[in-house]
Amino acid sequence: MDRNILRACREDPRRTSTDIQVSVTSPNEPVPSRMTIRRRLQVAGLHGRRPVKKPLVSLKNRKARVEWAKQHLSWGPREWANHIWSD
Repeated sequence: MDRNILRACREDPRRTSTDIQVSVTSPNEPVPSRMTIRRRLQVAGLHGRRPVKKPLVSLKNRKARVEWAKQHLSWGPREWANHIWSD
């Protein structure tokens, strides 16, 4: 059963423990709990992570960013010191 859990997780890393539970259930074996599945994945070194949410950068915005960067290539430390960054 452990190999099936690991295989299901490696096929689709975004799968939840509930989805893995449904996919590895067979008629001959008892149904593993979600906590059992999580523990087995942690022992194998596969810890649950959320993917980073990144803003979509459209083609228009990419071109505008490149144009802005080209216009400011000649800026020195004095000009950059006067620029305010908003992270």
